[in-house]
Amino acid sequence: MSHNCGRVVTVGTRIGPDTGAPTAPGVWELLFTPSPALLGGDPRFVMLHFINLSFPGTARLEVNVGYGTDTIVAAAGADAWTRPIDPKLGPIRIR
Repeated sequence: MSHNCGRVVTVGTRIGPDTGAPTAPGVWELLFTPSPALLGGDPRFVMLHFINLSFPGTARLEVNVGYGTDTIVAAAGADAWTRPIDPKLGPIRIR
């Protein structure tokens, strides 16, 4: 059983070696700012759902959630969710 606490919005942004030059050696970074209009108002939190994950070697995905960092590795499988993130803290840093 699953529950939906709000709007689910699909954003087709990709991050990784096939998306262009790294921001630092071996690191690709994306700053994601959820739009209140896109999310349907002024959300208290957002959760990111990553799909079609593929990690070569020891690669990982890191998301700054404002009170720590969620680290997602290959063992997570093909998809993963972050913990809740306060969108008022500014852009969400994804590496």
